[in-house]
Amino acid sequence: MRTLALAGVIGLIVGSLTLLSPLENVLKVVGNRLRMHPASGQIILVAVDDRSLAELKAQPWPRAYYADIIRRLHAAGASRIIVDADTSRSESPRRDRAFQTALRLGRPNVWLTAHSSIDEIGKRYDSLPLAAFSRYSKTANANTWVERGTVWTQLYAVSSRGYLLPSVASVLGGRSGPADSTFPIDYSIDFRTIPVISAVDIVRGEWQPHAVAGRDVVIGDTSSSARRFAAPGYGLLPAILFQIVGAESLREGVPGDIGWLAPLLAALAAAAAFLFIRNRTIARATLVLATSCLSAGQLLLDGVHMSGTYTPSLAAILVVVVAHALRKTKLALRTRATVNPISGMKNFNALRQEAPANPRSVLAARVSNYLAISAALTPLAERELLDQIRKRLLFAAPSSEIFQGDEGIFAWTTESDDQEMLGEQLEALHALFRNPVVVATRLIDLTVSFGIDVDTSRPVLQRASSALTAADEAARLGRRWLTYDSSVLEDADWRLSVLARLDQAIDSGEIWVAYQPKLDLFEDRIVGAEALARWTHPERGEISPGQFIPAAEKGDRIEKLTRYVLEDAIRATAVINRDVCPFEISVNLSARLLADEKIVDVVSGLLSKYGLAPGLLVLEVTETAAMDDEDRSLHTLQSLSALGVGLSIDDYGTGFSTLEYLRKIPAKELKIDRSFVGMLDKSQSDRIMVNSTIQLAHSLGRKVVAEGVESAEVLKELRRMGCDLAQGYHIGRPVPVNALFAPPLLEPAWRAA
Repeated sequence: MRTLALAGVIGLIVGSLTLLSPLENVLKVVGNRLRMHPASGQIILVAVDDRSLAELKAQPWPRAYYADIIRRLHAAGASRIIVDADTSRSESPRRDRAFQTALRLGRPNVWLTAHSSIDEIGKRYDSLPLAAFSRYSKTANANTWVERGTVWTQLYAVSSRGYLLPSVASVLGGRSGPADSTFPIDYSIDFRTIPVISAVDIVRGEWQPHAVAGRDVVIGDTSSSARRFAAPGYGLLPAILFQIVGAESLREGVPGDIGWLAPLLAALAAAAAFLFIRNRTIARATLVLATSCLSAGQLLLDGVHMSGTYTPSLAAILVVVVAHALRKTKLALRTRATVNPISGMKNFNALRQEAPANPRSVLAARVSNYLAISAALTPLAERELLDQIRKRLLFAAPSSEIFQGDEGIFAWTTESDDQEMLGEQLEALHALFRNPVVVATRLIDLTVSFGIDVDTSRPVLQRASSALTAADEAARLGRRWLTYDSSVLEDADWRLSVLARLDQAIDSGEIWVAYQPKLDLFEDRIVGAEALARWTHPERGEISPGQFIPAAEKGDRIEKLTRYVLEDAIRATAVINRDVCPFEISVNLSARLLADEKIVDVVSGLLSKYGLAPGLLVLEVTETAAMDDEDRSLHTLQSLSALGVGLSIDDYGTGFSTLEYLRKIPAKELKIDRSFVGMLDKSQSDRIMVNSTIQLAHSLGRKVVAEGVESAEVLKELRRMGCDLAQGYHIGRPVPVNALFAPPLLEPAWRAA
């Protein structure tokens, strides 16, 4: 009802204020084009055109020529002759007498025209034929009714000096009406089919007199200086043509106008049927039929000489259609946003909206092998699997709603906070899930863990996440279920704030640089080290690099961290090379820094500041990092190489390098990833891979560094393969720079090996 009322109000506003009149006019023009047909041919225009004025060298057209044309038309048997010219003033006694004689000869079938004009202060002036002329003729008004610059209607008659003057169109059309009333012009009558004779041809006798016999003739100005108005679909036309087409419109039938209210009421009736009929097929058909009839209404009614205004009704229907579509879209989006499309179960959005505001307990289950299982199932089979999971979960919560999240997670609420009872229910559920489910004749084993959250101080969705965290922890510990420990929240807060704390840690000295030694396997001595960022928090102790380095890369802090490590490493290496022995330092370079050549200036500036030879600095880049935005990265690497800095491809073997790619990077060494080195003494495939990499690198003139060396056996195998350098816990752990050459490294385990 609200939609219908809104449609009615919109329709009334559009109709009352004619808000869509431009669209209405377009519809009328289209309808006229579709119904285009020729004029009757019973009204002939004698045109005082540019050719007549030019060839007779007469402008304005002399009254004597009008008199001559009237005599000739009368002699040819014209039915009525209408002269659209200014006869309100005298030209000369001789010309006036000749014109008067012609009028007397043609009476009572000659009509002269009157015109009315309104000045800028609203005063009206009527221009009527002289009494000497009107004694032998009749008078018709030749004014044109203009609406917003365009002629849509024509006058029936005007009142002038106490007389009712019919319009030229009314006279020729044979229809009359009240003063100042109008009728619509039928623009489907093609202007171009009105018979036209040039006035100069009649004056010279170069015409066919029988063409006007028994027909009405209008003599009018069509020259370039004539008054012109806009006709819909035609452009600017001489004023006299509107009178002729208006007359043709009246001859075809008395035009009527049903207005806009009747179509609007019909549209609202159709809209009501659409909104209230339960059978949607019938409802839609009703609306489509009504819209089609309204759209084609002008075309249909013009055929019976009726006109109407249909944009208010179309606006009302549009309101109904849009409102209905928005309601359906909103409902679909709401359903889509709260229902899993495969299982039809409510999702976690629905949990947030529909679950009790503060339940005693929120429970969650995670099927840890769900992704692997679902990847092998069709959507129909996955739906069956989810249905069976739901039914098993309902065993512990028969009166609860089971909500499904993504990737095999489920949650439900209960008003019980009895930990012992909930634990027994989850134990029973775990035992139930040990039995495989049968989906499409296939037995499927599910690995399920459970979690509980009993903290009623937080929102339901947050508690569901906490329960899932407990379920994940239970799976990690090999437990069946766990209750969420709120102390985990502190860790979560720490992880969320680690980026904000990183800048402060660099400035305060909590971030420091550790150095892991690199062993030359041919010279059997330490020749360098890798600089590694470390964070010692005053309260939390050692922070894993896996926590703060990825955060620094994602949060645009990696440039500051890299500069800090670079400066410390270059300063320390400069001191070592000056006071101890030749020593090379390696520093990891983030992929994000390769896309900006600013790092080249940073490296160059630090080398110059501390006086370190560029060849003693090695920058390590992962092969996958260098392949991101390859053109810019390679350009940066080439610029670094041009400084004399050594480049190393880190984690080699974990990316997708090709020989062409290795040829492009100006690296002096490859660093084999620890995942291939750690099992070198036990895995034949790893030995093959490492050995082939060493041979490939040597053939390209590059050294090889093996990282992750943690046993004497692996180190021995690397020596046998001809590896150049090695690093790992067996050689030395990362230590502060002042401990790099302390006694533990003077008598290391690798020397005994």
